[in-house]
Amino acid sequence: MRFLEGDVEIGAEAVLTWDGGRVQRLSAPFLRAQCPCENCRLAPLRLEPAMFPGLRLERAQPVGRYALLLGFSDGHASGAYSFDLLQSFPDKA
Repeated sequence: MRFLEGDVEIGAEAVLTWDGGRVQRLSAPFLRAQCPCENCRLAPLRLEPAMFPGLRLERAQPVGRYALLLGFSDGHASGAYSFDLLQSFPDKA
C-alpha cells in the first residue's frame, strides 16, 4: 500500500520502504508493544513483544499526511504511528 512517504506491506511484519530508500522490517508483536495510543501508554503493565505471539497486521491506513493507523489480528486498531515514530525504530525488530 502506498502512503505519503513510501510503501508498506503487511502480514506477520510490516515492510516499510521509505522514498529515500530505507527499508524496515518490523514484526507485528514489536509494533503492537510500541503502540502510541493512550490506552497502551497508560497500561499498568509495560507491553512487550512476547505478549503477542502469532500476532499479524491486518490493516495499514494513512492518517492525514503524518501517520499510519495499524490494525492487528487481536482487534487492536487505535494507534496512529507517526512517520517520525516509525523511522525512529531500527531497520529490523
